[in-house]
Amino acid sequence: MLVRETRSDKLQEISTAEVQAQQWERLGLAGRGQLETLAHKAQQRGPIVGQEGAAPSLRYAREHVFERVSVAQDHELKRGALQHGRGQIDLGELKAAALRDEHAGTVLKVGKEVATKESLERERAMVRSINEGQGRYGRLGDSQELTVSDRLRPEQKEAVQVILDSRDLAVNLRGAAGTGKTATLQEIRRGITEGGRSVLAVAPTRSAVEELEKVGFTGAMTLERLLQDRQAQARLRHRVLIVDEAGMVSSRQMSQLLQVARQQGAQLVFSGGTRQIQSVEAGDALRVLGRESRLRSVSLCQVQPQTLAEYRGAVEELRGDPARGFARSERMGAVREVDWAERAGQVSLAYREAAGQTNAHGQARSVLVVAPTHGEIRRLTNAIRADRERAGELGVSQQLTRHAPLHWTEAQKKDIRKYQPGHVLEFHKATKDVGKNEAVEVVGVEGDKLRVQKGSGEQVTLTRRQAQAYSVFEKQEIAVRGGDRLLLEANHRESGFRATNGELVTVAGVDGGRIELPSQ
Repeated sequence: MLVRETRSDKLQEISTAEVQAQQWERLGLAGRGQLETLAHKAQQRGPIVGQEGAAPSLRYAREHVFERVSVAQDHELKRGALQHGRGQIDLGELKAAALRDEHAGTVLKVGKEVATKESLERERAMVRSINEGQGRYGRLGDSQELTVSDRLRPEQKEAVQVILDSRDLAVNLRGAAGTGKTATLQEIRRGITEGGRSVLAVAPTRSAVEELEKVGFTGAMTLERLLQDRQAQARLRHRVLIVDEAGMVSSRQMSQLLQVARQQGAQLVFSGGTRQIQSVEAGDALRVLGRESRLRSVSLCQVQPQTLAEYRGAVEELRGDPARGFARSERMGAVREVDWAERAGQVSLAYREAAGQTNAHGQARSVLVVAPTHGEIRRLTNAIRADRERAGELGVSQQLTRHAPLHWTEAQKKDIRKYQPGHVLEFHKATKDVGKNEAVEVVGVEGDKLRVQKGSGEQVTLTRRQAQAYSVFEKQEIAVRGGDRLLLEANHRESGFRATNGELVTVAGVDGGRIELPSQ
């Protein structure tokens, strides 16, 4: 309505020449002179991508796009290349370069979708490994027959027996959240160890590893650590490797993992679903194996009993038929519809109401607010914090500086033109001049090198070769109060302090720019 009532009707028909004439008229003489001067200066600068035309920008686009997806739309590659070579390449030149890549087999195209030959070969090798490993190993539970615990439901008991009977390289325990995968994995581990074999558990994230350790999987480690640690790989000889949250494993990681398992004669038990969180890197490996290989999967479908039986029924309905499940939830009063302008305030009231109740064990309830966009998250968070501030639950606010991740790909980090003074580089690998966990600030760009300043004041230069050792951040101001809840976004270990990526902490206080957390 705003558009219809405040804008004049659009022209039904107008020629290109008329459009340009109107644009020039709106610019005026001064604006037109500035534009012509700018165009002249750009033409005088000449190309900056070398003599290869669009090829370097297309290589950049492939590296950038295919770092996080294995299949993309062809326009995504073209967009990335045009952004990289902005003003230096034209669309016709780019299309010709893309066609040459297709004819050379570097890029594979079906319809509008494109992929790399490398990613296809990797996925084929994964499928081949699973298929060739069918029936080639000893029984996971060895000769020991396990009496499954009565604390498990019938479908969990059946899953345990099927997996312990497996003689394949890999088998998958599939199930959505709330179906009892953890308890089932614990029983599988008991069956394997009682059969005389040892078990190692891995997971894609540090927080998932800590959850494994809490339920008895001592010695668990991140998958990436295993893939980088030759000694840990050697200790896998004839062991069983449980891979939790397997739906988050990328194609690169899965390919390397299968290769290590075959070399060491180890067997794999995947646990996870393809509908849960996917990998950050390219490739949805578990989905590919489930669809293209003969990987045996055992499914858990029943949701564990909820405090309220009606909620359990609604959750199961949502999984099978979202429309009917939503309608059932609405009839229960679990869905509340409010005006958009009132949503933030209503959510803060709902948060207070839910947080004020206790769970079945008489403990304070943990409340999670989920929103579809970062902008909505900020609005809801501000509303909840304002409500808590009015209630006297928060201390005095102090402005601090946080490092907000820019989530650059390796291709973006290698493009020196993208860096600005003030950008912060946090190193997760040590280099010659910068240590692990050290942060440096970009001072300036010198040709194809970065000049950065360390906390000591010393300045050093970095090249593209160091791009894999760090992540790029920008500084942002954040107001922190005692009583606030913070989400930690990195893993860090030092004497007396331990932080886990994804961990939620409550601020005990803020003193002189330092955040105090409750002692653990």
